[in-house]
Amino acid sequence: MLIVPEAHIAQLVSPEDAFTAVEATFAAMARGAGRRPARRNEVGTGLIRPYAGRSTAMVGGGLLTALRTAAISAISSDRLARKDARVLGMLKAGLQAGFELRPSARVRQLKK
Repeated sequence: MLIVPEAHIAQLVSPEDAFTAVEATFAAMARGAGRRPARRNEVGTGLIRPYAGRSTAMVGGGLLTALRTAAISAISSDRLARKDARVLGMLKAGLQAGFELRPSARVRQLKK
């Protein structure tokens, strides 16, 4: 079984990687070429064998979730906000707030 500890995720996936992947996924879904799998055992092709009852990989998911959530937030804000919007309001605190601020600043030239 492949095991990728949480401590290794930052070396394997950057915030830019997450942003690019989420953006590509949204674009594919908009074209009808992608899908959002149900949250069950569909975490990737070849990682889980549900009929055999065995996992073939275990991947730390805390950082991946934080990066994905931040990318989704930034892309959604960019696409849904007025094009001249330069102020970002956040109703968040703690670690996730920092994760979400950086990609938002990437898609917009924020003043405040």
